[in-house]
Amino acid sequence: MTGLSKFFIGFALVVLVVLVVVGGVVFLSFKVSGDGERDSRWIREGMWKGGYFNRSRGRLDEDEVVNIVSLKEGASKNQGLLNYVGSKKCALGGAGCVFKTLTAANVLIDAAEFENALRLLEGVRRQVDLEGLCPIGLELSLLNYKVAQLTKMSSQKAISEAESTVERIKERGGLVKDLRVSSCDAMARDKPEFFHEYVVLVSKVMRMGGARLFKSGYYVKSINKLDY
Repeated sequence: MTGLSKFFIGFALVVLVVLVVVGGVVFLSFKVSGDGERDSRWIREGMWKGGYFNRSRGRLDEDEVVNIVSLKEGASKNQGLLNYVGSKKCALGGAGCVFKTLTAANVLIDAAEFENALRLLEGVRRQVDLEGLCPIGLELSLLNYKVAQLTKMSSQKAISEAESTVERIKERGGLVKDLRVSSCDAMARDKPEFFHEYVVLVSKVMRMGGARLFKSGYYVKSINKLDY
């Protein structure tokens, strides 16, 4: 066998190996995407009537927009947000004050001041019950708290807790409140941004779970088109 023949045979083998590896990666990518799409459909499409994931109607007021911003990592270091919270303190009473209080709680959660945050959330829970409001804001903050707790757990404990959290939401419609109610359906149609954000936070929990749950969370993250 000539040197040139050996070169071409070696080159062909290298090309074959590359094609096999690339083909495997592409197949795995499609598999992850397909599984993730199917297994995340219940939260992206099935929780509320009408489209809400990757939807925005631009009907949020200032307090509501700030509330969503406060759910982002680093909220306690956002000076503009801190200034806003400091200037917007109020006694609980009405939906507007509910969101101001939830924003303050989210900042405290980001700062790991969990006891103070939970005291604020308990006050909001009572107010939500009293006024019959859709509890999406409360559930978002509770989910935000859960994400913060999961990041502090050991890997094995976080996986178990993440999976039980997602299962609880799937079966009960929320962590402490069932969000699958008519008031939330109406709000999802009017202000889908809150419900989109709920899906995003659930996907964070998913990505801390086992392999199958991780695929669902990763898929949601990959198709998320809204950010604040």
